[in-house]
Amino acid sequence: MSSLAMIQTATQEPEQPFGRGAVAMSELDLSFLVEERIKHQTEHERRSVRVGATQHQPATPQMTARQQLIHGVNRLIRQEQARSTTTGTLRLARWTGTGPTVSQTAAAGGNSANAAVVATAAAQNVIKSRTSIFSKAQVPAVALLANGRVSQLRPFILGDFGFMFDEKYGVLLGKVIALYAKSGGKAARHGSVESLTSIGALSNVLLQVFEPMYANQFRAVPRATAVFHTKHFVLLRPIAFLCVLHRMPKIASEGFILTLEGTDMDIFRQLSGARDTLQEAMRLSRKRTKKLQQQDDTEKVDDDAS
Repeated sequence: MSSLAMIQTATQEPEQPFGRGAVAMSELDLSFLVEERIKHQTEHERRSVRVGATQHQPATPQMTARQQLIHGVNRLIRQEQARSTTTGTLRLARWTGTGPTVSQTAAAGGNSANAAVVATAAAQNVIKSRTSIFSKAQVPAVALLANGRVSQLRPFILGDFGFMFDEKYGVLLGKVIALYAKSGGKAARHGSVESLTSIGALSNVLLQVFEPMYANQFRAVPRATAVFHTKHFVLLRPIAFLCVLHRMPKIASEGFILTLEGTDMDIFRQLSGARDTLQEAMRLSRKRTKKLQQQDDTEKVDDDAS
């Protein structure tokens, strides 16, 4: 009985991962698979193209001369024509030219508008109070001291010069270093501002003090700090700031000597001669009325509750 040959179950060479054996990846020919894929693809796949990560925007077609003319006319019409965002007062403004504009209505709305109205009314009340106090004390030039020569046309800004009253040294000249005003809204706080259009909105003012020296000249080292030979600065209440100068003084000796013009010097002489009446005005300003005391008590209760 003849014996059968044994079947070999193992390869002559050990197996290796694809691409790392005797045949390298670069030697493989995959064109047959590509051709078979092309033969069996659908019509939709044949017409499709591969899209990259970024798509190219189609070129904007150039407008003809007629289209450019129409486009320009429409742009001019939109600029000149008011857009009817709503009805009522805005329609009245468009048709008759009266009433608020769109920008004014948008700007003056909500709590900010209410705060602006309250602040304006409070500033007017302060000016009325200044007028009443100076009139009762019989201070000269009440019309000048009522608004302190501060208005929309002549705002109160940093670096301004004006007359102030010190109960110990009388009428002095001051340079504005900082302005403080009360912000709008409930439980508002006092903060620094760069300018004011009403002296009634002023909370406090920080001034560098200049004392009269000779004729129309003022010095930067007053008697209050003469011992230390330094400049003097004070934080005043609004009532103690009298008015802004008509013209800027002439500065000499590196800012240590100031010279006033004729008009401002006349006002200074007039106010200096009324020191007693100004002293009385300061005393009247410190008196608290029953209404103001009740307002302070109410604000104190609100702060404690918050």
